[in-house]
Amino acid sequence: MSLFVTQLQESFSLFKAGQYDECLLKLKEAKAVFSEKEDNSNVTLEDYLMFEGGVFYHLKRYTEALSSFEAALKENPKSSATCLHLGKTLIQLDELEAAKTMLEYAVLYDSQNSLAAELLAKLEEEPDTQILPADEKDSLDSALKLFEQKNYSESLQVLTAVEAEYKELLASVYNFKGFNLLALRQTEKAKEAFEQAMRINPHSSQAYAGMGEVMYLQNKDDESTKMFQKAVELNPNNQFAISGLKKAGQVAPASEVADIDLGQIEAAIEKAFGAYSTKQFDESLQILSQTEKRLKAIKNVDGMLMSRLLNFKGFSYLGKQDKDSARATFEEALKINPDSSQSATGLGEVFYMENNLQAAKEMYEWGIKLNPENKLAVSCLAKVNALL
Repeated sequence: MSLFVTQLQESFSLFKAGQYDECLLKLKEAKAVFSEKEDNSNVTLEDYLMFEGGVFYHLKRYTEALSSFEAALKENPKSSATCLHLGKTLIQLDELEAAKTMLEYAVLYDSQNSLAAELLAKLEEEPDTQILPADEKDSLDSALKLFEQKNYSESLQVLTAVEAEYKELLASVYNFKGFNLLALRQTEKAKEAFEQAMRINPHSSQAYAGMGEVMYLQNKDDESTKMFQKAVELNPNNQFAISGLKKAGQVAPASEVADIDLGQIEAAIEKAFGAYSTKQFDESLQILSQTEKRLKAIKNVDGMLMSRLLNFKGFSYLGKQDKDSARATFEEALKINPDSSQSATGLGEVFYMENNLQAAKEMYEWGIKLNPENKLAVSCLAKVNALL
């Protein structure tokens, strides 16, 4: 273990013991010996700056906290957690417009950042009221309770220095990377990211949920179910894992889909995704329409698979600005799967393009209710709220 990590751990202990001046001195010593060339056990300068900012925030030294968090953001410009911390600090400094901007970025970069979304809503609805309750700003006991409830972002604000919390922070970086790779359909790289998260924190619910999705996409249904179950066991409130269990449970028995080559179906969808990514929407639609016909010819076809294909088709229509076809496609997808968050979000986009902002807002909210981890729905809701 490097000297930097050792001194950082010592500063954690000093903070927890309430020896704040000593903690800050030890932090300075740690920064002085930091070197990216050394093995710092996956601890980065960003981690250091986040902790330093959290100590200043806890001490109500908000200007210094702001400086630390701004430096952390330079290290990782798309960090949702850092944007949240900056937003909360700016609120304390009564710079509400700047705080609103940072909270919007926090939600944009991570739709699971519920605290940022809640604070943003409060700023937009009640800008003249106290945004941060006094009993939650500075209480270490409150932070510990939040940690037990797995509200890690809020807990991190006052930095309890509990080792497990710090492990979760490190693991969350790899989890977020994994989910981004899943969105790009790079399942093997996503698997590596989730495995790294598990090594850092064997109790990471999100890492198991991510692995469950990887296994599901690879048609390894038994392994997928086990991973989702472990994720729920670790965190009963993990909505992504709960949705994954429902999804895995709705997969049709093999005897009913014997005539479907799922590998070919997935390959076709992946090819369509490639065309969609390069804005070749006509090509994407052609592939998806052909695949849709194949699926509809099968008796007892998997509704989840059909819904997913139709949602993709709907977004391809949106890419062409064909609102009517997109609306019809998303509505058909909802009939097949009324719990589809993506279908609701797609309809929200249709309404948004039609400048029907209130209807769009309702559909985005529905999409988030169906799946709180729908990042597109969260960012679109923030977008439409800013206009209303």
